[in-house]
Amino acid sequence: MGGVLAQLSAAGAFDGQADGGAEGEPVYLWPECIEEWAHWQHLQTQWRVGMSGATGLDYQGVRAYFDELGIEPGEARRELFACIQACEFACLEAWADQRARTPPPTNR
Repeated sequence: MGGVLAQLSAAGAFDGQADGGAEGEPVYLWPECIEEWAHWQHLQTQWRVGMSGATGLDYQGVRAYFDELGIEPGEARRELFACIQACEFACLEAWADQRARTPPPTNR
């Protein structure tokens, strides 16, 4: 497992899943999600990062990516953007949960 899946797994996004997701087990996509997942992977360079970590995607970068691929404004683009946002929100939630479980460093 690499890239985003490794980050999600490390953040505990797959903890407690009854249908797999344990370390070393593959996570499968529904066939109708493969295209959206590929776009999501290509957008991993578009995270805005602050002092406390990632804060969300740079939507101007997402728009530029869509434009570069020739994805015209319309219903299909709005649906793809909604899928990208769902992935973004899931990542942010998993990372927030991870931060909440991690004790703060001690200064010595």
